[in-house]
Amino acid sequence: SSKPSWKPSYPYTPAPTLCEERKWYAINGEKACTNGYDPQGNLYDSADECCDVEFDFNSSDKWGSICGRINVCFPTDGPTSQPTGSPTDMPTYEPTYEPTYEPTY
Repeated sequence: SSKPSWKPSYPYTPAPTLCEERKWYAINGEKACTNGYDPQGNLYDSADECCDVEFDFNSSDKWGSICGRINVCFPTDGPTSQPTGSPTDMPTYEPTYEPTYEPTY
């Protein structure tokens, strides 16, 4: 029979980060910063700091270059005005009654 270990196994899962403690980083290929779930590159304490350093944006200069801010801690204001179209032209409206044994890709 297996017994629990008295020593933690590594790597272990760290405690979750509070939203307010999340670090900001630039999104590859976009002129935007986020505090998203996949931190990469240089990390910053605020969106303004990220934009200032990564995109040479002066956060006090409202007429400067634009840097988007994607804050995952707060939901969006509402649905987008330009939603993505349906993923398929012929969706299945009725569920199948038999299980699928071979996955479809």
